[in-house]
Amino acid sequence: MKKFYIVNIIIFVVLLLTFIAGFNSQNEIRYYFAGNSFLNAVSGQYINYNGMILQVFAGLGMIVQLIMVNLKMIQDFKK
Repeated sequence: MKKFYIVNIIIFVVLLLTFIAGFNSQNEIRYYFAGNSFLNAVSGQYINYNGMILQVFAGLGMIVQLIMVNLKMIQDFKK
C-alpha cells in the first residue's frame, strides 16, 4: 500500500516538472518563404505550440492521478 503512494508521488513530480517545462518551451511563429525567387515569394506561417501541448497532457495526467489516489485513500479508510 505504501508503494502505491510512493510511486504516485514520483509520477506526480514528473508530471509537475513536465507542466513547468511547458512554460519554458517556446511557443513560436516562424515565417518562411516559398517561391522560386525573392521577387515571387509567398509568405507563410509555421506555428509551434509544443509548450501548450506539454501543459495540457501533464495537467490531464495530474488530474487523473489525483482522482485515482483520492479513490484509493477513500477505499483504504473504509476498511
